[in-house]
Amino acid sequence: SARVRFGVRELLLRSPVAADYDVEGTAALGPSTIRGIALTKASFEGAYREGATTIRRVDVAGPALEAGGTGVVAPCPANPAAICPTDFSYDIARADLERLRPFVSSIVTGVLATKGRLTGSLDRPHVVGDATVTRLVAPEFEALTMSAHYDITAPSLQFESAVGRAEVRASLLKVFGRSM
Repeated sequence: SARVRFGVRELLLRSPVAADYDVEGTAALGPSTIRGIALTKASFEGAYREGATTIRRVDVAGPALEAGGTGVVAPCPANPAAICPTDFSYDIARADLERLRPFVSSIVTGVLATKGRLTGSLDRPHVVGDATVTRLVAPEFEALTMSAHYDITAPSLQFESAVGRAEVRASLLKVFGRSM
């Protein structure tokens, strides 16, 4: 189900630009599949005004994922001195990496939990948070538990080119078949 209200400033006077749209609404989904990921439910409450999306609350739940978030996501001008209002807090209570394989294209398995904050421009997002992965298995690497505090910036949402730092702790670690 959904409820949406929208308006467009000066629609009959000129061609609208993104900042002219004013949209507010809520949506709730029952069982669904999005990009190959099964969800039992999802909900969204938010608004789009003056080029920024305010997410009052977004929640998703399913066999592979339980997550939520709140905040503002907005594109920023190319000018690095410009003020960017993006500030989104997220809480991923559970993400089964094997079940999320269609979305993340990874050969890593385990269960991830993370809380953090997304700031910066959408073409150079900055994420800071804390994460824990249990029963982590990757090629030539295993850990019963791995925890990290991370601070990462990615150019143009290309996370394979991300730069940052992480303080990582692991328990019952096995690398290249050897216990550490």
